[in-house]
Parts: sequence; C-alpha cells; structure tokens
Amino acid sequence: MSCFSLDGVGRIFRQAFRDFLGYLAEYIAVLGLCCGRGQKAQSLEAWPIVQTAVDKHDVAIFKWEGCGFCKRAQEHLDENAKVDPSKLSVIEADSPVEAVLRDVLWQPLMTFPVIFVRGVYLGGLDQLEEAIDSGQFDELMDVEQKPFPTGVGLKKDPLRLLSGPYGQPWYCFQLYVYANWVRLISVVQIICMALAIALTDTYPIVAVVLLWLVAIDMIIFTVLGPAPIAPISTLVTISVWRFRGQAVSSLPYKIMIGILYTMSWLSISTCVFDSTSCKSELQNSRLLLAGLISNSVLLAVLRL
Repeated sequence: MSCFSLDGVGRIFRQAFRDFLGYLAEYIAVLGLCCGRGQKAQSLEAWPIVQTAVDKHDVAIFKWEGCGFCKRAQEHLDENAKVDPSKLSVIEADSPVEAVLRDVLWQPLMTFPVIFVRGVYLGGLDQLEEAIDSGQFDELMDVEQKPFPTGVGLKKDPLRLLSGPYGQPWYCFQLYVYANWVRLISVVQIICMALAIALTDTYPIVAVVLLWLVAIDMIIFTVLGPAPIAPISTLVTISVWRFRGQAVSSLPYKIMIGILYTMSWLSISTCVFDSTSCKSELQNSRLLLAGLISNSVLLAVLRL
C-alpha cells in the first residue's frame, strides 16, 4: 500500500491553507474591537446550525479538525462529566460556523474547542476541566436552558493574576502559560527591539535601558511565570485575558524567550550608561536583534 495519495496530500494542503487563513483572520478581527462589531451574526449562513446545536442539546462543543484540545474535551465530557451522547452535539467548526462564534463571542483570537452547557457559554478545555473539578459543570447542567446567544457572558470569568492556568500560585515555577499570552508578549518584544534599533544612533542609553527592562521581565517569567511582579507580563495578561486561549507548556518559551533572548539582550547591554560604548554595542548587534525580531514574528503569528 502506498504511504501517500494525491487525495491525502491535497487534504493536508487544504487544511494548512485553512489554518493559515485562520491565523490571518485572528489579527484582522482585532480591528473589530476598536471599530465595533461587524456584520450581525444572525445574518450569517451558519447561524441556524450553531443555534440548533446549542438550543437543542445539554452540551454543544464546536471543534477544529485534528484539534488535540477538542479531543481531550470530548473525552472529559464522556468519561468525567458522564454526558449522555444523545444530549451532546459535536459540530465541526468550518469557516461559516467560526464566523458566527467569533461574532457572538466577540473574540478576535478564536481558539477551540468552544463549549456551551445548557446554553451557557463555558469556554474551552481549561474552563471545562475547572468546571468539572469544582462541581460548576453539574450546577450548569441543572440550570434552565438559555436560548442562544443569551447564555454568552453569564459565566463569570474573573481576572486571575495570582495563579497560573491550572491553579499554581504565582510564586511557583509555572509549567503552563496561555497560548495568546505568548503571542502578545512576542508582539511587545518586537516593538521593544525595533525601538532599540531605531534609538541606537540618537538615544543609545534609552535603548539599553529598554532592553534591560524586557530582560528583567523575562527573567521573572523564566523563574516563575507571568507573575504580578513582572510588569510587562502582567500588562499582557490583563490585555489578553478575554481571549487568552488554551494553556500550553511554558517550558519551550521559558527556554527561548526567557533564557536565550535574555542572554542575547544582556550581552548587548553590558555598557554602563556610557553613550559611546552603548552606541557601539548596539550598532554591532543590529543583526542579532533583527534575527530575534524575525523569530518573535513567527511566535506572534504561529506560536511555534
């Protein structure tokens, strides 16, 4: 039997292209937060599909094809929440369905799965696990069915700065971080490094101080996580909270943007507030900073 087929290769390319368009849509959709909502979700073609799935079932889960988080969420619903399969709706989130969800949830950075319980928007995998562990899931299963989309926003989601994604205290070594936190902190780093390059000839000391501030923030992130004593990381957490995405392992990012980036920044910033020395070191390190910027662009867009 052949290992490859044209149909299989075509499906892979179609999936990759759809994912690429999805990534672009995430950032284009951010403009909607500034300019107000776009078209009404009720006018979108997939509105009846989403509405029926939510209104006619105790639990509705919208997933992406090949999504590991979605698979785990379905397993939790079956094994831990003991949801009757006849009362569970699983919908593949193609582009029209995703458009409805994005408009209704007002989340420019859409992540999957998207889960509704008795018409109440629960969230994703992390929120499902928390709800099952705390007993909140059972409480939601007992409430009166909320017609779609009136259940959006009913579940409280308070900002938590003093604990990590799985409840670890902020002063512990955080093993997980939210996916969209990684993206936004990468954008902040891009801006800071681009400013450092731009200020090299005119204000080299300011550029060095800027790199030191980012480096100190990343040292705290490496030792702990996006802790409240790390000002930049805390501002990013606050900014991205509503659409923070799934919890992912923090270890690759602690090694890359925590250790490797910080070592690079500190090697550039060894001058001690001497304008001439700082200017020379920054000029010699422009290529290094440009390389770090390129890597951060990939992190911001693809979260590689």
